Amino acid sequence: MKKVLFALIAVVMLTASLGVSPVAAESTCGATYTVQRGDYLFSIAKKCGTTASAILTANPSIKNWNLIYPGQVLKMPTGTQPSVVAGSVYIVKPGDTLSGIASMFKVTLTSLLKANPAITNANRIEKGQQIKLPEGAAQVRTVGITPNTGKAGDAITLGATGFRPNSDVDIRFGLKESETESIGKVTTDSHGAVLQKVTVPSSAQNGKSYVFVVRSTANTAELAVSNTFTVGGTPSTGKIEYVVVSGDSLRKIANRYDTTVAAILALNTGIKNPDLIYVGQKITVPVGQSAPAVTLVPNTGTPGSKFLVIADGFPAYTNVDITIQLQGAVSGTTVDAKTDVAGYLKKEVTLPTGAKAGEKWVVRVHTTDLVKTIEATSGVFTVK
Repeated sequence: MKKVLFALIAVVMLTASLGVSPVAAESTCGATYTVQRGDYLFSIAKKCGTTASAILTANPSIKNWNLIYPGQVLKMPTGTQPSVVAGSVYIVKPGDTLSGIASMFKVTLTSLLKANPAITNANRIEKGQQIKLPEGAAQVRTVGITPNTGKAGDAITLGATGFRPNSDVDIRFGLKESETESIGKVTTDSHGAVLQKVTVPSSAQNGKSYVFVVRSTANTAELAVSNTFTVGGTPSTGKIEYVVVSGDSLRKIANRYDTTVAAILALNTGIKNPDLIYVGQKITVPVGQSAPAVTLVPNTGTPGSKFLVIADGFPAYTNVDITIQLQGAVSGTTVDAKTDVAGYLKKEVTLPTGAKAGEKWVVRVHTTDLVKTIEATSGVFTVK
C-alpha cells in the first residue's frame, strides 16, 4: 500500500512541477447570480463553489465588498484562472492579513499589491488564496495548504517557502508536528520553494485535524508546519492539547488551527497575559472556531476594577463598540475601539463602581460601520 501511495504522490507532484496548475474558478451557479436577502460575497462564493476574489474580478463595478443588495445581478466567474508559478507563492492561512504577510516577508504592502493586481481591497483576502511574492522577499520558512477540509485521498495544494534552493525536503503528515510520517520527498526550486499537489493519506480519519510538515532532509531542524487539514469537516472533539514550542505566539497558534486568540484564552483561564506564553506550556486549542469571539482577562473582580477585553475574528481596521453590561440587560456602558490589521483588539476597561458582589456581567463587541453588523459576546465576569 505504501509503495502505491508513494507512486501516486510522485506522479501527482511530477505533473504539478512540469507547469502551471489551473485553479478552478468557474461558478456552479451558472453565468449569473441574483443576490438574496442576507447574502454577502463570501457566502455567495461558498454557495457557488468559487471565490469572492473571482466574483470581484468578474464584477469590476463592485467597489466595496460589504455593499451588495438584494436583487442585484452578479456576473459569475467562468473558465479557470491560472495559479502563479512555484518559487513565488504564499498560501493564505486562517487569520492572515495582507499587511501581515508583507511584514513577514519584509516587503512593502504596495509591492505586494503590485504583484497581485487581482486584489482590489488590501483588507480582504481569503484563506487558501495564493499570493505572489515580489522580488526581494525575505526567506521565511512557511507551509500553507488549500483547501483545509476534505477527505482521505483528496489532492490538495501545498505551498512552502524559505527553504534552501534546489534541496531535498521531506513532506510529512500527522495529527501534530511530533507525530508525522513521511508521505514523499521533493526538491525545492531555485527560490527554495515548493508548490505541489499532494494526496491526503488513506489513513486520515474522519473528524480529525492533521498538519503537513515540510522538513529539510539535510537538517531536520529546518522545518515548517502547515495550517490544519480537517477530514470531513469540523473535528468531533473540537479541541486539541498543544505544547508551545520556540517561536510560538497565541496568534500563530490561532492561525495554524483556524481559531481565534479570544477562543484560546476562553479555554485557558490560567493565561493572564495574552502576549506571554512559554516553551513547554500546555494549551487547549479549539480547532476550527474562527468566528468572532470575545473573552475577558481576568473574568472576576471587584466593582471599579480593570480587566482586558480581547476580541478576535472581526474584520481588519473596523470601528467597534465595546458595551459592558449586566447579564440579561439591554444596555450598558459603551466605549469605542478599532480592530487592528488582524481583526484583533485588546482594550482595558473598567467595571462600573455600581456593580454588586455576586452579579454576572458580560461584554458585547459589535461593528458600527458595516452594512451588516458583526458581533460577539463574552462569557460572564463575576463580581466579587
